[in-house]
Amino acid sequence: MDQTDARKLNQLMRSILTAEQQVYDQRARQADMTLPQARTLGYIARHPGLNQREIADHFHRRGASMSNMLKLLERDGLIEKHAQQGTQDRSKRIFLTPAGKSKVSILQSIFDNLENQLTQNLTATESTQLITLLQKINRPQN
Repeated sequence: MDQTDARKLNQLMRSILTAEQQVYDQRARQADMTLPQARTLGYIARHPGLNQREIADHFHRRGASMSNMLKLLERDGLIEKHAQQGTQDRSKRIFLTPAGKSKVSILQSIFDNLENQLTQNLTATESTQLITLLQKINRPQN
């Protein structure tokens, strides 16, 4: 691939990612969430019982930043923290509340709909080919 094509490919991928992030952010706000809050809730839904440090590590965020976000989610009744019974571990485990589970369901529906819209102009064969090509690009370089 020549440098011009590589540049075009890079610009297209960046443009798609930027546009997608903007739409995700708008849709999350329609559900009264920020995109980082929505992602955090989704992560907690997939990994219930993590502590704050484990969640912060996953998102590469500082502890104080994650603490503030979790306090807001707890204030809004979307998560709850539980002390680990019978251990010396002082960190609390984080779980979704029923309201948090409902919010995750709403967000998942919103994001699933958006992902379907993004790929609606591709045939199944084109989708498979695109995934294969992007996986080739995504391979770590030696």
